[in-house]
Amino acid sequence: MKVRYHTNRPGNVIDYQTAFSDIFDMVIKKMDRQSCSEEGENNSK
Repeated sequence: MKVRYHTNRPGNVIDYQTAFSDIFDMVIKKMDRQSCSEEGENNSK
């Protein structure tokens, strides 16, 4: 199963998830960096 969360506190999500099952693979991205990057691209058009 693949699950995607958008949160400012990924640690809370991980703690909650591990109460129910093991996590085998995880990727955490800092989305505010992506948002700033996209805004810069939109302003340059």
